[in-house]
Amino acid sequence: MKLINAYIDALKKWKHWDGRTSCRDYWFFEIVHAIIVIILVSLCAVCIMLDFTTLTVFAFIAAFAYAGLSLAPAVAAQIRRFHDSNRSGGCFFIQFIPTIGGVWHFVLLVLPGTKGSNQYGPDPYAPEVDENVDQDSLKDKTSPYTFE
Repeated sequence: MKLINAYIDALKKWKHWDGRTSCRDYWFFEIVHAIIVIILVSLCAVCIMLDFTTLTVFAFIAAFAYAGLSLAPAVAAQIRRFHDSNRSGGCFFIQFIPTIGGVWHFVLLVLPGTKGSNQYGPDPYAPEVDENVDQDSLKDKTSPYTFE
């Protein structure tokens, strides 16, 4: 499940504000994050409607705990996403500009990343190259698709 893997990967990189995150991995993280938030908010609403006082308190504690614990991974993922399109992490603050900031922020997150390496690191979509293996020996010289 790529959704869960992207989410767990973003959580593991919560203190890595450098590097790049691909558009796909960022939005997979956001989808899982949104699903968890919807579940927690729904649990709070159901507990309130059914007048489960004790359970309501625990549901709110769980929701606020998740919100607090997921803040750093979410911000770090956004900053790495900006790095993928060769923009500074300072673009994160664009969302706080009244009226247009949220739209501008969203558009920047949706734009495709820079192809190849940029100042923030290698392309997250580029295959990893093992430096110990002779890459020329891996090419099939008899393939009709080899162009030289």
